[in-house]
This record gives sequence, C-alpha cells and structure tokens, in this order.
Amino acid sequence: MPTKDDMKRWNEDRETISRANVMLFGFDISKLNVREQEAVIEATKRRWELEAELERRNPRPLIKEEQLEVMRFELQLAKLQKELDDQDKRLERQTKWGW
Repeated sequence: MPTKDDMKRWNEDRETISRANVMLFGFDISKLNVREQEAVIEATKRRWELEAELERRNPRPLIKEEQLEVMRFELQLAKLQKELDDQDKRLERQTKWGW
C-alpha cells in the first residue's frame, strides 16, 4: 500500500510531466488516451522536422522576440532538467537506504 510520501512523490512526478508536456506540446497530453498522445507526439515531431528543414534551407537571423522565446524555453528546459536531477538524486538516496 502506498504511503503518504509515495503519493506526494507521485503527484510531484505527475506535475513535472504535465509541465514538460505543456512546454513541448502547448498543452498537457497526459490527459489524452494513448492513441491520441501518440498522434500528437508524431505530429509534433513531424512539425519540428519540417521547421528544421526549412531553417536549413533558408537560414535567417532570429528577431528579438524569437530570441527571447528561445531564451525562455532554454530556462524552462534547464529548470525541468534540475527538477529531474533532484528527483533522480532523491530516488538514489532512497534506493541506497532501502526506503
């Protein structure tokens, strides 16, 4: 039976996944069924591939607004990576101590 701490960690993990979904897809895809999630992921991958190909063919300097958007995304990505690293460390400690 899950303890109160387990439930708290699971909720934190769900919130982290939800924030990552919003960053990547613009909304929380975890609320969709599996087929819909896969469709959104595939469509997003394809869009990124097309955008990357267009950028390779027609490189242009970023306007100030786009630069700010890139910086904002990089900051959010760094924050998410730190959260994931912290969760990994917590899990390592728990495994090490046998909790």
